[in-house]
Amino acid sequence: MFLLIVFYGFAGVILFGTVKYGEGVSRHANFGTAVRGVAMLFRIVTGEDWNKIMHDCMIQVRKVVNHRDYVFRIPKNSSPK
Repeated sequence: MFLLIVFYGFAGVILFGTVKYGEGVSRHANFGTAVRGVAMLFRIVTGEDWNKIMHDCMIQVRKVVNHRDYVFRIPKNSSPK
């Protein structure tokens, strides 16, 4: 069981290593290193504020930006083929 948690800890470092700190993910509880990832998974397995951690690790949808806000540059030497 511990070996499974270690493997998921490594996956957590890869997937969630750069998550910004929030209510559940803090300086001491994060996926920054493998050891902290395993400790974080142990907190989740024991049920300590797992829902706050999940909300901090969610992907937030960005607002749609109008296409007129982008500038498209065409190189001088390019020609349509």
